[in-house]
Amino acid sequence: MDRSGYRKVLKWAATAVSAVWIGITVYSEFLNVDPDQYSFKSPDVEQRMRACGGTFQERYRCKEDAMIDKGQEGFIAWLEKIGLMFGPPFALFALVRTVSRPRTSDEPEAFMVPPPSNIARYRVR
Repeated sequence: MDRSGYRKVLKWAATAVSAVWIGITVYSEFLNVDPDQYSFKSPDVEQRMRACGGTFQERYRCKEDAMIDKGQEGFIAWLEKIGLMFGPPFALFALVRTVSRPRTSDEPEAFMVPPPSNIARYRVR
C-alpha cells in the first residue's frame, strides 16, 4: 500500500473509532443520566437546605449558598463530561496526523530537529 492510501485508511479508522466513542459517551454521560442529580432538586441539596436554621436572612443565605455550590459542581461535572467526550478523539486525530504526515526525503525521522549550524544569519536585527 502506498503512503497516501495508508494515510487515508488511518484517517478513516480514526474517524470511525471517534464516532463510536462519541456515541457511547453521549449515551452514557448525557442521555442515561438523571437530570435532577445536577440541579438544586437533588437529594443532597434538599437535605442541606432542610438543615439550614436561624433567622430568615441566615436561612436564605444558607439555601442560596447550597444552590450556588451545586451549580458550580454541576458546571464542573458537565465540563468533565464534554472533555471525556471530545478529548480522546482529538488526541487520536493529533496522533494520526503526526504519524501520517508526509515527510520530505531530507527530513529526519526524529521529532526534534536541531537548529541550523549558521544560526547567526537567522537572527532578527
